[in-house]
Amino acid sequence: MLNPKHKLWRWGPIDGRPVYPDAWYQGQTANKRLFPPGWPPNLSLYKGERYSFVTDYGLVHRRAEKIFTRFILPAPSLHRAYRAWLNVVQRFLAINASVQHQKLKLLTDAELYQLVQNWFTLYSREFWGIGLLPELANLGGEALLRRHLEQKLPLAVSSSELMEKLAAPERLSFYQQEECDLLKLRLNSDQAALAQKLAEHQPRYYWILNSYHDTRVLPMLYFKKRLAGFSREEARRKLREISRQIRTTQRQKSKLVRKYRLGSEVLKIAHRLSYCIWWQDHRKSYIFQANQVIDVFLRELSRRFKVSFDDLHWYRFADVLRLVQGGESLMRAELVARKKYFVVIWRPNQRTRYLFGEEAKKIYDRFIVQPKVKQVRELRGQAVSSGTATGRVRVILSPKQAGKMKGGEVLVTTMTSPDFIVAMRKAVAVVTDVGGITSHAAIVSRELKIPCLVGTNIATKILKDGDRVEVDADKGIIRKL
Repeated sequence: MLNPKHKLWRWGPIDGRPVYPDAWYQGQTANKRLFPPGWPPNLSLYKGERYSFVTDYGLVHRRAEKIFTRFILPAPSLHRAYRAWLNVVQRFLAINASVQHQKLKLLTDAELYQLVQNWFTLYSREFWGIGLLPELANLGGEALLRRHLEQKLPLAVSSSELMEKLAAPERLSFYQQEECDLLKLRLNSDQAALAQKLAEHQPRYYWILNSYHDTRVLPMLYFKKRLAGFSREEARRKLREISRQIRTTQRQKSKLVRKYRLGSEVLKIAHRLSYCIWWQDHRKSYIFQANQVIDVFLRELSRRFKVSFDDLHWYRFADVLRLVQGGESLMRAELVARKKYFVVIWRPNQRTRYLFGEEAKKIYDRFIVQPKVKQVRELRGQAVSSGTATGRVRVILSPKQAGKMKGGEVLVTTMTSPDFIVAMRKAVAVVTDVGGITSHAAIVSRELKIPCLVGTNIATKILKDGDRVEVDADKGIIRKL
């Protein structure tokens, strides 16, 4: 068990329900065998539909640096791991294509059991077994790059200013790729051809706003409305801008290394780190497709075994398999307790433990402690996307509240996840409680070219809706005005 008195590395809270991340625990076990030493002991903590993750800060960073050095820096091992993961992805997409509502209805219970088991085994042990590599390696690469910069840079130059530029991904994120594919349709002057291309776009990206809380099938109208917001000239300009951004990022890294005489090793670390940041983000596109498949399974189970679709989101996959195999559903009292507090304890070489109710609440209360904060007019964070901006604060703790966000406001939240993208596109700046240079908030803010500060710890406690603030991401400061 973790020691709550130690410095902890935290992720979340975000909206989430247990069935979606359940594959992750077997994935950690497989990942440890493939890329030792793997993840340290950790906790997944649920209170209601809010999901947090904690592990030991020092231990996770020490392990992460070993993994980055062993498996990411040497080109052969990195390419071998990525090719193996792509092979798994191809098999994964093939089995996903067979998971359709109408087809599932025709299966016997035994056939459905076998399909669910095969899918979950592939997703948990193989997809996550390899796919967890960039996530942990990112922490190690970030620490290694920062240490090299601090050793080589003149005292007058801040390493934080260079970290943002050196760690920036050199490939399109899956959100940028979808946007580019959509914008290219606007260049088509043939309306019939445009309609056909739009009909092809929707099946490729209907899952793009999924999350660890729920999924949805975006209709063609969603993409049509977005496309209508761009003229042909605006689409051309945006496409040029995105293409230019990638080329500029690549050139800028080499230029900075030459300017400050950082050496080829620093450039290599920067390239490898940015590759892992991109890989981790690219991986999310498949996670969201997996979550869609999970819901297809759950809808069939709900129909077949008369269990609430909502309740099934609090099942583990072991519970799902028992339901399919023998019709054994969770007792109502246990389900009610899980919905209040649910804790997953993962430790290397030990069976994963699942706790709920009062037992889970005791652990939750030990690790999720509300910090005591004083009202201040200025707070600091880690600058991950440079620039300055002024605006009114909008505190959004859940993407469900994204509709409250108005253009020109400063988004303040615990952390962002892909389902925050609607709110982020309206923001003039982003401020989060947790995160680092490799976080989702950092990646998307750089794509949107808006200032971003992460890791403030207390921004959501200090700042209130309507506060007028200046976000100075060049100096890492948020000031109340």
